[in-house]
Amino acid sequence: MATEGQILAERYVLEAPIASGGMATVWRARDDVLARPIAVKLLHPHLAEDETFVERFRVEALAAARLAHPNIVSIYDTGSESSDGQTDHYIVMEHCGGGTLGDLVAAGPMDPDRVFSVGATICDALAYAHARTIVHRDIKPHNVLVSDHNSLKVTDFGIAKAAFQKTDITTTGKIIGTVTYISPEQANGDEPDARSDLYSLGVLLYELTIGRPPFEADTDVAIALKHLNEMPPSLRSLRAGIPKTLDSVIMRSLAKDPDDRFGSADEMRSALMQGASGGSTQVIARPARTAPPKASQPASPSSSATRRRKAGEGFMSGEGRRMLPIIGLIVAAVVAAILIATALGQDDSNDAPQTKNDGPRSSSRAIEVSQADDFDPAPGDGVEHPDSVGQAIDGDPATAWTTEGYNSAISAQKPGVGLLLDLGSSVSVADVEITFDRADYDFELRASDDLGSDHEAFEVIRSVQSSSENETVAAGTSARYWLIWITDLPGGGAGSGAIAEVRFLGE
Repeated sequence: MATEGQILAERYVLEAPIASGGMATVWRARDDVLARPIAVKLLHPHLAEDETFVERFRVEALAAARLAHPNIVSIYDTGSESSDGQTDHYIVMEHCGGGTLGDLVAAGPMDPDRVFSVGATICDALAYAHARTIVHRDIKPHNVLVSDHNSLKVTDFGIAKAAFQKTDITTTGKIIGTVTYISPEQANGDEPDARSDLYSLGVLLYELTIGRPPFEADTDVAIALKHLNEMPPSLRSLRAGIPKTLDSVIMRSLAKDPDDRFGSADEMRSALMQGASGGSTQVIARPARTAPPKASQPASPSSSATRRRKAGEGFMSGEGRRMLPIIGLIVAAVVAAILIATALGQDDSNDAPQTKNDGPRSSSRAIEVSQADDFDPAPGDGVEHPDSVGQAIDGDPATAWTTEGYNSAISAQKPGVGLLLDLGSSVSVADVEITFDRADYDFELRASDDLGSDHEAFEVIRSVQSSSENETVAAGTSARYWLIWITDLPGGGAGSGAIAEVRFLGE
């Protein structure tokens, strides 16, 4: 039996149990080597005695450890420790200090806008896992954690599969997993697939929206039979003000036949995002990639010439010629007024005291970013969430571009990872305002007029360790391409980073 103060692998110190389920107990702990908080999941002794299950658990934990996504809890390590004739099998993972989605469910029905967002966020995590042939099998509120920064992270990938494969679903008289959220095919003893996760997610969203799950009964078997044979009532029949789109998405995900559900988590996520009302939410989903605003396109030369010719013909008509003297007087008056105002402005500026301002100047003009891209050259995998780069230049600090999740410090794996901004042409930049999700990032502001294949092609303008989440970096350089090159996350540890907003200012 694990105890407070117990040390695993000579580095993981157990501090206090924070949750317990049918398969494991989760402890808050600390990693003495990297000096960071962690969570340690310890298998219950009765499961640890089954060598076949333990091996399956180890293999699945290693598979889950390869899931690097901002909405999936990162797995750092797995192992076993023997003492006093007992072996503890454990997983070391990212610590999320905000509780679980189950805590939010207990608070009562959620605002529909927030349900849209929560659903889209979980779909994003599931789509990533499903693309790597990993099915969760036990989506439920207590397997969705809330981070300190109020983002959602799905946990327990792998351990659920190991448990489901351990025995037939009804061998012990109880259904393996959480029967409230189980899919009909799982309740029937069939092998679940990605669409089974979408059914469980539909149950979760139903509960968030109404305040209770779609099926309730006195026994697990009775609930399982309801999953197999009954359709729940429409959400709109139970609570006023539910958008028709939300009702439609959730009810489709609860179809008994998997073929009648969404074909993929990406498809369900798109339906949720399209149905969202756009209201503010506490838990922010990663929206589909939004193209940055583009400069208006000039009209074709032929059409422009035609317009100019027609305008000239109209102006030089008889009526236009009679107006020429009056227009000449107006133009002369305007020019004279400008000259007088300029002279007065120069006199005023000569008399005014000169002040030094190292920060952004109030007269600075904002420079439009024509395009944003992720930047992860070799030895990276070339992809750093390209679908969310637009969120770093959309003018909304509540949305963000995020890096992949890292199991150790970035500097221990590669030179860095970055966000590339294209200004469309070489522009003189005075300052760059960057909003991160927190302070203490190590990063470089780099720039170039040529788009290089790696970070060395960009000149280092400034090397910065951010002292706050809002950093203003003096640039004083003309360039077209700008690279925010993150060399380490806050504290030099693992996890993922986020840039909420980047703003360029000219003179």
